[in-house]
Amino acid sequence: WKHTRIADRGAHLVTNAEWMRVCFQLIELLRAPRKAIRRATVNTFGYIAKAVGPQDVLITLLNNLRVAERTSRVCSTIAIAIVAETCQPFTVIPALMSEYRVPEINVQNGVLKALSFLFQYIGELGADYVYAVTPLVEDALTDRDMVHRQTACAIIKHIALGIRGMGREDALTHLLNFVWPNIFQTNGHMLSAVLEAVEGLRVALGAHRVLQYVLQGLFHPSRRVRDVYWQMYNNLYLYSADELTPYYPRIPAPPAVMDKAAELRAAELGEEPRVISSTSSSSSAAAAASTAGSKAPAALPDSAAAAIRKGALVDRAAAKEAAAAGLTRPGEDEAASDLEQRTWASPYRRSYLDVLF
Repeated sequence: WKHTRIADRGAHLVTNAEWMRVCFQLIELLRAPRKAIRRATVNTFGYIAKAVGPQDVLITLLNNLRVAERTSRVCSTIAIAIVAETCQPFTVIPALMSEYRVPEINVQNGVLKALSFLFQYIGELGADYVYAVTPLVEDALTDRDMVHRQTACAIIKHIALGIRGMGREDALTHLLNFVWPNIFQTNGHMLSAVLEAVEGLRVALGAHRVLQYVLQGLFHPSRRVRDVYWQMYNNLYLYSADELTPYYPRIPAPPAVMDKAAELRAAELGEEPRVISSTSSSSSAAAAASTAGSKAPAALPDSAAAAIRKGALVDRAAAKEAAAAGLTRPGEDEAASDLEQRTWASPYRRSYLDVLF
């Protein structure tokens, strides 16, 4: 506590060499059992870095990433992030990216953890460093070690939440392509990190961009695949239902449904229904095919079109009467029942038509 107050208020009264000696002593306090002591220690590193410069303090903290004790390494990563917040990120990020090249798993995990805390602390300032750290995060997301990928997902989450609406959508989309293959992980911590990264990217990129990925697996043959995709779709619908409305795929209704809907709608309005029988439509299609390459035929007069529509209705009514009297030829009763099914002659057609119109 004494070192914290002195570094905050009277850092200029102590020489740089003395502050470095204090830094080495503070390293031991990172192993303290009390959380309040560890918190005060990492804050003191920020004050000392502000007084003597980040380079010497950063070297001490990066060397501490090689120790075996996890608590000390985690506190060192938090202290590195605080130094970056105090002395600007450009003084720390190059050293972290260089340290990531060390082929030691504890050092690489510590660097990724420090970047996660760093982007969490600096917020929107991270927009200036997204393109710089993208190759590093990409390498971590393609690593065989699950902890690498889990920490990289945490980095992406903090980056996406911090730079929303700042024109870095291309880099975020690139990172989303590397996050997406991890959605089928079975480890709880890993799956939680992946879903949090996707949620952060949903905020930054928009729900419609994530919906384009989700639609591919909603009706997959495998139940396990469908469960994952439906979980992600439920999150989209829960948090961004209004954004999804313009981007749902357009699925047209069957023609028979539209014909029946037009008939019922016309009957409600007291108008003449616009129904064209299949024979007339097929004959018109044949006529159009025969006259391909020539001028389009002239439109029928209104009286002729009305006669065709009336004839279609009469033909349909006559077919129903013949079927009721048992005068149909073999196969026509199945066709009539199929016609009834295709026209959605059910008690629920009214509610469907109300939605349709």
